[in-house]
Amino acid sequence: MLLSHNININKHQLNIYHSLLSSSGKITNAITQEDALHSIYNLVGPLKDGYYINYDHLETLNDKKYYVIQYYEVVLDNTETGEGHTVTYDWFYVDKRTGEIYRLDIIKNVLIKIIDKNKK
Repeated sequence: MLLSHNININKHQLNIYHSLLSSSGKITNAITQEDALHSIYNLVGPLKDGYYINYDHLETLNDKKYYVIQYYEVVLDNTETGEGHTVTYDWFYVDKRTGEIYRLDIIKNVLIKIIDKNKK
């Protein structure tokens, strides 16, 4: 049973869990792109000016589908021309079925599960 484990979840995650349950009590594929973005916004907190969270694509790894979300900053290099660049701080993967959040370790090329201990 999903909720029988000692885990920390916030109200939004609980609402997602309930939305996944069908009338038979089985989990369905119901996490939306908007739910995934909302979960990442809750995780990183208020964004400073120039910082963004953006849905990038849907990716399948080991038969699981993930919403891939980029957390980045836009840096203005030249105020006269408006030229600049982006700095990516994290790539987040949100399991489309469960809503679980993972961070991509780009050095090891592995997903690391995020346990948000600050949200209840």
